[in-house]
Amino acid sequence: MEAPRRPCSSLVLLLRFLAILAAAAFFIVLAVHVEPVQGGRQPNPPPSPEAHPTPQSHCCNRR
Repeated sequence: MEAPRRPCSSLVLLLRFLAILAAAAFFIVLAVHVEPVQGGRQPNPPPSPEAHPTPQSHCCNRR
């Protein structure tokens, strides 16, 4: 006697592939949007003198 074949094996394979693809996309999006660890970022370069020509600007007077 021959073992009965599953009639929807291609559908199962397709669903398994889509599930793996969705999980991979989820982890990629999660890795992009999650803030890196404290020491993971490179320090910012010092600001150039031309960046703020007027020191009395409202962006610099945060007190």
